[in-house]
Amino acid sequence: MQSVIAKYANDNKWVNAPLGDVKSLSNTHIGDIGQNFVEEWCRHLSLTWVSSGSRQSAWDARIEGITFEVKTATEDINGNFQFNHIRHHREYQAVLCLGIAPDTVLFDALAQRRCVGRKGGAFGHDG
Repeated sequence: MQSVIAKYANDNKWVNAPLGDVKSLSNTHIGDIGQNFVEEWCRHLSLTWVSSGSRQSAWDARIEGITFEVKTATEDINGNFQFNHIRHHREYQAVLCLGIAPDTVLFDALAQRRCVGRKGGAFGHDG
């Protein structure tokens, strides 16, 4: 098994990168990190932040009265991000996409109505 795993090592751009440690974490922890980062940033900017308080809620956070599903992804070898499990059928107003690159954090917001009618699952997003 170790020889097979070795074939799938992370791209060298993550080695010794300022944010490289994120690549060793589970997807759940990466999502939590993204959500906690956005919360801290909102507080830094004096924006109102309310957590849904539950992983089963229709939305993850309410920022300045707008409900968001918060999605976090790490940069792939081609410089892109793939945000998975965007649930278009849930009640929220926008998706906040947080992309973690080896040395920076990028973000974008997408109105929920832009997700309606798309096939659920993976949505690519160019950095």
